[in-house]
Amino acid sequence: MATQIRKFEQEAIVDTIHSKIEEASKVDFEQLKETAKFITVSNKSKQILKLADKIKNLEEEKYSLRKEASKSLKELNSGLNRYKVTCGYSFEDEPKLELEHSWSIKNDIANRVAIALLPKDAISNLESIIDKIAKEFA
Repeated sequence: MATQIRKFEQEAIVDTIHSKIEEASKVDFEQLKETAKFITVSNKSKQILKLADKIKNLEEEKYSLRKEASKSLKELNSGLNRYKVTCGYSFEDEPKLELEHSWSIKNDIANRVAIALLPKDAISNLESIIDKIAKEFA
């Protein structure tokens, strides 16, 4: 009859086998490190790490510039009355000048144009039409 071994004994055997495999792979790895292909991969990896570091520094610089630009933009816009300057999301667009509350102004203009283009007979009744509609919604 076969004897069963306990779990911790089995784990000890597995650990011993694993250690022997790791020792053998260290020798293989030392030999592999001397090959041209490995050296190429290693050099590319080092270049990527250097670039990653540069990118990190550039991202920090970009963040700092955005904060400064945001502050400057707020100061600029605080001195403007009917207009504001915008630079797009995260200042990635060229600055442009916009009317403050542009959508509201467009809506008012559209209403005035619509009234101006009404037939002459409708214009004479315009006040009563407006009052009638206003009463419906009041």
